[in-house]
Amino acid sequence: MQRRHTLLAIWVVMLAAFSARADDFYVDAVNGNDVSGDGSQANPWKTITFSLSQIPGPDDVLFVASGVYDAAHGEVFPLQPQPSVSLVSITGAESTLIVGEANKDVFVLPGAPQFTPSRLTVDAITIKGGRHGITLNEGVGERILLTLTNSTITNHTRAGIYTGLGKSLEVVYAERNVIKDNLYGLLHHGSALSVAGTWILRDNLIEGNTSHGAAVTEGEFGAVSTSDVIRNNGGVGWWQSTTQSVHTTLTNSTISGNAGGGLYTHADVQIFPGYYGYYYFDPSATIQTLTSVVYGNGGFGGAQAAGTSLYV
Repeated sequence: MQRRHTLLAIWVVMLAAFSARADDFYVDAVNGNDVSGDGSQANPWKTITFSLSQIPGPDDVLFVASGVYDAAHGEVFPLQPQPSVSLVSITGAESTLIVGEANKDVFVLPGAPQFTPSRLTVDAITIKGGRHGITLNEGVGERILLTLTNSTITNHTRAGIYTGLGKSLEVVYAERNVIKDNLYGLLHHGSALSVAGTWILRDNLIEGNTSHGAAVTEGEFGAVSTSDVIRNNGGVGWWQSTTQSVHTTLTNSTISGNAGGGLYTHADVQIFPGYYGYYYFDPSATIQTLTSVVYGNGGFGGAQAAGTSLYV
């Protein structure tokens, strides 16, 4: 419970820092124009790529009209918004599609200058067909926050959401999304230099991904999953295997029908050469489920390696 409150507090504090909003801009794949448009509702731009190059930020909002935004339409991937920009669909995820290229990430949220927070908010948009759907990229010392709501992340050759590249605090808050038919639904792959990764997930459907639904393969990490459904993935529903500490709490979530198993946790002891000899880092890895349901998975419901904890 303490861990859950801490993670939620991180997100609330970070979100509050971005509560002010500067200006609204508009993009329309059908009726917009990047040459004569001015980004107003009456005279929108045509491409998201051009729109993001014109929005000064921070805290500006780009309202995205229905349509398909892809390379044929003039988009250049990856899309790299200024820190603290929001993209909001006008009509919803079913009719507002950003279609990437299989060898490129669709969105890359870059690190801001040191000690400067960076944020991307996406609401009610389908993001599909890239390498990664959204990547939180490398930076030093800053906080990077992705807020994703009411969206569909699908058909990416790697992960729908990818974190762990940087030396920063990377936080993903995702609510009421569908994350499906990727290689991984969500992937955190950090390193010994990563500061921390945090996922706060609520009411998401994570299904049909070729490998694991949610996977932590390296790096310090913590997650809270509330009322999520993680089902019918080709690997394990929730997989974590790392040489650093990783802790997950699942509350009222359902883990079912995953071919590789329901839950798996594992932590390796690391031994490093030091100035005065060798020293070791003994991490811990836990998964705790509170009133969650784990059933009908292939292989196992829950499994852990020696020295780790699984509370089901």
